Amino acid sequence: MRYSGIDIVGDVPWGTHFCQVYGDTQDLIDILVPYFKAGLDANECCMWITSEPFNGQKAKNALAGAVPNLYDHIASGRIEFLDYSEWYTRDGGFDSARIIQGWIDKLEAAQKRGFEGLRVSANTVWIKEPAWQGFIEYETAIDRIIGCHPVLALCTYSLAKCGAFEMMDIVGNHAFTLVKRNGAWQVIENEGSRRAGRALHRQREWLRVTLTSIGDAVVATDLDGRVVVANPAATALTGWPEEELLGRPVGAAVQFINENTGEEVEDIVARVLREGKTVTLDGNTVLVTRSGREIPVENSAAPIRDEAGNVAGVVIVLRDVTEERRAQRSLRESEQRSRRKLDTILSPEGDIETLELADIIDTAAIQSLMDDFYALARLPMAIIDLKGSILVGVGWQDLCTKFHRRHHEACKNCIESHTHLKAGVAPGEWRLYKCKHNLWNAATPLILGGRHVGNLFLGQFFFDDDVVDYELFRSQALRYGFDERAYLSALEKAPRISREQLNSGMSFLAKLGHMVSLTSFSNLKLARLLAEHEALTASLKESQSRLRRTQEIAHLGSWELDLATDRLSWSDEVYRIFGLQPQEFGGTYEAFLEAVHPEDRAAVHEAYTSSVRNGSASYEFTHRVVRKSTGEVRFVHEKCEHIRGDDGKAVRSVGMVQDITDSKRAEDALRQAQKLESIGLLAGGVAHDFNNLLTGIIGHASMLAEEASGETGEHVNAILRAAEKAAHLTRQLLAYSGKGQFAIRELDVSQAVQEIGDLVQFSIPKSVDLSFNLQKRLPLVQVDPSQFQQIVMNLVINAGEAIGEGNPGRITVSTSMADIAEAFPDAVGRLVAPGRYVSVEVSDTGCGIAPDKLSSIFDPFFTTKFIGRGLGLSAVAGIVGPYKGAVVVESEPGRGSMFRVLLPVAEIRTEAAAACPETGYRATILVVEDDAAVREFIAAALRRRDYRVLQASDGREALAVCDREGGGIDGAILDVVMPVMGAKDLLPALKARRPGMKVLLTSGYDESEAMRLCAEHPGAAFIQKPYTAHQLAEAVDGLLGLPGSTPDLSGATAA
Repeated sequence: MRYSGIDIVGDVPWGTHFCQVYGDTQDLIDILVPYFKAGLDANECCMWITSEPFNGQKAKNALAGAVPNLYDHIASGRIEFLDYSEWYTRDGGFDSARIIQGWIDKLEAAQKRGFEGLRVSANTVWIKEPAWQGFIEYETAIDRIIGCHPVLALCTYSLAKCGAFEMMDIVGNHAFTLVKRNGAWQVIENEGSRRAGRALHRQREWLRVTLTSIGDAVVATDLDGRVVVANPAATALTGWPEEELLGRPVGAAVQFINENTGEEVEDIVARVLREGKTVTLDGNTVLVTRSGREIPVENSAAPIRDEAGNVAGVVIVLRDVTEERRAQRSLRESEQRSRRKLDTILSPEGDIETLELADIIDTAAIQSLMDDFYALARLPMAIIDLKGSILVGVGWQDLCTKFHRRHHEACKNCIESHTHLKAGVAPGEWRLYKCKHNLWNAATPLILGGRHVGNLFLGQFFFDDDVVDYELFRSQALRYGFDERAYLSALEKAPRISREQLNSGMSFLAKLGHMVSLTSFSNLKLARLLAEHEALTASLKESQSRLRRTQEIAHLGSWELDLATDRLSWSDEVYRIFGLQPQEFGGTYEAFLEAVHPEDRAAVHEAYTSSVRNGSASYEFTHRVVRKSTGEVRFVHEKCEHIRGDDGKAVRSVGMVQDITDSKRAEDALRQAQKLESIGLLAGGVAHDFNNLLTGIIGHASMLAEEASGETGEHVNAILRAAEKAAHLTRQLLAYSGKGQFAIRELDVSQAVQEIGDLVQFSIPKSVDLSFNLQKRLPLVQVDPSQFQQIVMNLVINAGEAIGEGNPGRITVSTSMADIAEAFPDAVGRLVAPGRYVSVEVSDTGCGIAPDKLSSIFDPFFTTKFIGRGLGLSAVAGIVGPYKGAVVVESEPGRGSMFRVLLPVAEIRTEAAAACPETGYRATILVVEDDAAVREFIAAALRRRDYRVLQASDGREALAVCDREGGGIDGAILDVVMPVMGAKDLLPALKARRPGMKVLLTSGYDESEAMRLCAEHPGAAFIQKPYTAHQLAEAVDGLLGLPGSTPDLSGATAA
């Protein structure tokens, strides 16, 4: 939002176009001084377009009182004061296109210099009444254009020069208007803007709440890459306060680097603007915050599109994934460790030296076994790995668990005991050892693949004949800091066993340890074998899956036929091609032939069996198949190889079948398109040549008709009528070839409806009564007659279908005048401007339309009927739009509907005064036409109307004539297509010699090139061959603005 500087207005968004209606210069000072002061304070480039009585110097004096350093701002270019004549009428006239481009250039220059945007104001007191409508149209265009740019525009209008109609124009073309009432300024909002503003406010509030609630950072930019929206999550993540982030180029605030390489990542905004689609950066992206901190993020950006579908900016979404990345790294490391262990276990080449005992044995099963053995023998035991970690244990005494292993130094003695026990003991044997804590231990090794991986341990006991030295244990308690009483109590609980018990127990444990070692190693080898088998199985499945997918993509299946058993097997893709399920197929050669198209069956059978009989190595054939489920016909190409025995007899055929339906249809479509294109080119060429011939015939005959009378005149008129029919035929040929044009002309709608009355009657059910209520002497409208007929026909047919076949009903077609006082949206959503319209109304007593369907009836292919394509009303809306017309609908279910088409009244053109009395000619015209007959006709027709005519047969000759004549040529008639230097090259060359020259292009063929040239060169127009002398004269008069200049738009089309 931008501060307007005007208290009653407050903040406004970029793109706001509003106005002030003032009574005196003080009113201007009250509004414009704070308005421009706010712009200068906000680093905006300012332009003040002034007009008497409040000229540039007065404006500077007024603003200097509020901005003491104003002249410094003027010197630096931050504000510019221009008289209206230096901006609006700089080249001697008001050119809206030049002025609009000027604003765009000013904005681009301001942004390049680092300004936030452009703030302008212009006084309109200089506008005279004849130029008012043109200026209002300019205001409408400006209102549409600046809405998408960082521009604020305030227009000032003198109250003394504004009547009621002017005031409506002013209010209608601005978002709101400032007026003074009873000494206080008030804001009058445009009704459309008010509704849009409320909707926009609700939308923005919803967007604000949504963006605030989102945990992800959201940043939006304009087309220049400047930040326009940033939610709280974005400011928190980037470290930039919102007020500093907004308006800043996104690349200057948000920097991304690759986490692995540290290199800067490609500008994501520029990439989205270039490609016009969503872009997601890879998973190694890091955001560099304002403070330099690096934060891992997920980052995606998408284009923001306006209502027209054009890219208007970019939205970037960022999510802090620091914890996710940390968790992913930990998970990857854990998975890598597990994978290394698993690979070692399963891989035939895996190194078991890297395995630990815990990776191999089933600790739960062994623990259960030891628990049962301890319950029987009461011998404390454990399995301990080479690091001293107890993996499985039972019967451990408090003396060990609560004292020795809990003290750092005492635990070292325990580990030393384990080390001593494992040294040099063979598998199946055991060793007895008295530890440094004066208790007995015994152990047998666990060997895996010849490698010692741990011990099966029995320990922390006394023999039953041992004499316990309590003083020794008291000294141990004192040395390690144990509680003596608790320590000696634990000592008393140490088990006492006989030597026989030890021998029996260790014999069992030695055998158990040996069995565990062998079983574990066997399990390891078995796991590797299973892993190899699973890998081979998975590889086979993957190969089969790839083969199936490849066949599916290529629409290519495989088959095999055993000729001895007549057993035919298909791949999955063959079943898809033939449209069969496996259970539906008999799996024989005869079953295959049944699926072949009946007309191709005999040929397929003969081709295959003859290849088998004749000793051919292969068979290849293209034919059709009929899918059983749908009856669809598909084209397939089959090929196979025959495998023969030693006797040369075929025993098996192995082949493929490919669905070539799409390529077959594409080939057929291409041939048809080429055929139609050839016919179209031929038709266009014939029409071009005929038009040249008819131009000479019609032209000369029309001049002859002006002089002939009696029987001769009738013959001439008969020639003209026949030639006109031929011209109509050529227009049909041009339409067929796609080179036709709409014949827009002034039309009496009541007369046009009356002329198609009978045709309309035949288009509706006989049970429906059709009546007309046509008002006479209505103003004319400019429309293509055939398109107008289509509007009426579609609406009447739609009404007839709403009543229904056989149902009684009534349809009324009416015409009338309609004066629209205020703008309103029509049924299609287009804004209907105030003005004078001719109304065509079609009402019926049919079923009516439900309210929830009204908004959709003009959508293409939408229909509420069982018949029809849903295009009739869509076509009506599409035709009316370009004529700046409207469609209004009123409907009530069960009562009927009324469709009202509004077409604007044609403007009445005023004739310009003829001049050139000193030469005796109305004007000088250069005729450039390679067909001599047409050239002579044009020259003769123009001379009859007092034009001086210069002739040239091609572009080079025309330039020579132009150079010879100097500036004496007022206009030129150019044939678009000429063998030497056609209009494409000649028109710019003529314009370069004389920029103001008017040019009338003419052609008997393609109008598209002429329309393009008209669009590129203002002042150029087009007339389609053939034409009469009268039509030619009207077109030339209209082009030059001379008396009688009301061109017939069915033959001439101005750019």
